[in-house]
This record gives sequence, C-alpha cells and structure tokens, in this order.
Amino acid sequence: MPISEAGVAAKISEISNRLADPSYTQLAVAHFIESQPHASRYLSLRLEQEGPAQLMHAVFHAEVIVECLREGFGREVGVVDFEDLDSACRVEDSLLWFHENEPALASYLQANIDSEPIQECLRTVGIALVRTVSETK
Repeated sequence: MPISEAGVAAKISEISNRLADPSYTQLAVAHFIESQPHASRYLSLRLEQEGPAQLMHAVFHAEVIVECLREGFGREVGVVDFEDLDSACRVEDSLLWFHENEPALASYLQANIDSEPIQECLRTVGIALVRTVSETK
C-alpha cells in the first residue's frame, strides 16, 4: 500500500521545520551515508559527474525518502544491499514504477529535483528502499 500524499506532506513539513537548524542537512546526509552504505556508494558512483554539491543534494533527498518510508510503513527501513540495487536498476521504467507504487514519493521527487540523472538515481534507490521496507523481515 503506497504512502499517502498527506503522510508525505506532513513529513516534508516536519523536515522543513528542521531545516531552521543549520546543521540539520549535514546530519541528514551523514545519517543516510551511515545507515545506507551501499545506496550511498551507488549514488556516489552514478553521480560523480554531477559534482559534490549535487551528490550531497541527492543524498539529502534519499534520506527524505527513507524518513517518509519509515513514517509511512511504521517501521525502520532495512539496509539496501547491492543485490537490491541491481534488481531496482532492472526496472524498465522507474518513473512509471514510482507513479504506480508510490505516487506521493514520485510527486515529491518531480517537484524537488530538477536534474533528470539525479531523479533517475533517486528513483532507483527509492525502488530498492521501498522493496526493502515493504518486505517482512
């Protein structure tokens, strides 16, 4: 069952309030890198051409996805491994997958990420994260 639009909006509002703390973005990026090392490496390798600022932007939004999933599913998101990422990379149309499976997150990415390469990478990571959290482990 997809996360509700209201649930994503509430989480985004909460995160927006946290942005008043100048260290929040750094903490969010550090948390994602520590908690999702394989997804972090994937983003780093795929987005190295985009530059460090864009990479950190992408990692921040990946952490937002994790927070939305944690809130929406009511449990922690498991660690994505390379097999999960490889499987997510094989999704033929990640935009369609997101619109069908997590439309609120698809809207969030489209509204907040201007770069198509970054959107594509975040959709791949997002697919792996969604599959990981939706599995009962």
